[in-house]
Amino acid sequence: MENNVKITEKELTNVISESIKNVVGKIRPTAQLNEIARVGFINGQLEVYVWTDDAGYIPHVHVRDTNSKGKDFETCIKLETNEYFLHGQYTDKMNSAQRKAFYDFMKEPCRNLKYQNNYELALEMWNLNNSNTIVTPHYDEYGHIIMPNYKIIK
Repeated sequence: MENNVKITEKELTNVISESIKNVVGKIRPTAQLNEIARVGFINGQLEVYVWTDDAGYIPHVHVRDTNSKGKDFETCIKLETNEYFLHGQYTDKMNSAQRKAFYDFMKEPCRNLKYQNNYELALEMWNLNNSNTIVTPHYDEYGHIIMPNYKIIK
């Protein structure tokens, strides 16, 4: 006797997702399925990272204080423009010293020589970990990556 039960792709996806959550929950009860791709640290006080599998369509990095892991301070900065991407719990704004430190960090040569600077690394981290929107880097006539002026963030 054949079983002709039909299940939609969405129903199957939900079953698989719930099964994975149950297994992970038994192995590591506090585990999160969404992880981060770290770009780096600014003066040991701020961490710059990209969420992996971000559901949004606005390319951005997160910047949070390292001591509280974002409980005291966390914001989001767009990668293609010098603007905040304030949403959800990410509503903090940087003071002038933090903006300058963020700008200096992003233009600082990357420790991975494949990238000119931490900004180019952040673009690559977004592109590798978030397939909904891809950021195309822009370069000047000398081959230097063009980065927004993060000393001024709107």
